Amino acid sequence: MLGPIEPRDLSPTEPGFTATPGVPRDLSPAKPGFTAAPGVPRDLSPTEPGFTAAPGVPRDLSPAKPGFTAAPIIIVSALEAAGFTHLVWIPDSHLGTWEPALRLSRLAPVRVCREGEAVGLAIGLVLGGARPLVAIQCTGFFEAGDAVRNAVHDLKLPLKMIVGVRSERAARAGKSGDNCPRFAEKVVAAWELHSTRFDPAESDAAGLAGALAELAGHPTAAVILWAE
Repeated sequence: MLGPIEPRDLSPTEPGFTATPGVPRDLSPAKPGFTAAPGVPRDLSPTEPGFTAAPGVPRDLSPAKPGFTAAPIIIVSALEAAGFTHLVWIPDSHLGTWEPALRLSRLAPVRVCREGEAVGLAIGLVLGGARPLVAIQCTGFFEAGDAVRNAVHDLKLPLKMIVGVRSERAARAGKSGDNCPRFAEKVVAAWELHSTRFDPAESDAAGLAGALAELAGHPTAAVILWAE
């Protein structure tokens, strides 16, 4: 029997759905293959092939990128697993596809206006005991060179970066005259940074996890040259 101050739940019964007394029922239409807990709004976003969302967690609806093996949610999970505490970034055409997955991550990106500012902000985070990752495109890395020099060679900080190499795949196939791929590795070498190459189109989740773990664990400054 209900007490005198307990409101009755008068919403109609949903087939297959039992609400706790006093908790409004979720009357949103059922989605095939998706079961919501009582009182938890259903995720009504369309089903994405190969992606299963937990109850109440929005699905990653970013468009599939031909040739990219690692989906944004897999990349973000690997970044978290590697132990980074902050993602300082300016998104480009590829890095920007990670944003929907980042919204629910503890690595919600720290946005900056210029790439040199990204390095400066990362310096402050490292000095404060955090483990930031700077993610920018190669053209921005060229601009940020003096900030990188200061962080790595004056302050001796273990700066970690992902540098997106624009047009690298197209250049390898002889289909682009973009000179960014030609200079990216040379500029990284000029600043005497430890670097590795990673192409998400030629790797899998284990390779991604290994590359990020190696980056995070390197004792000095290090860069992943990320093929785009």
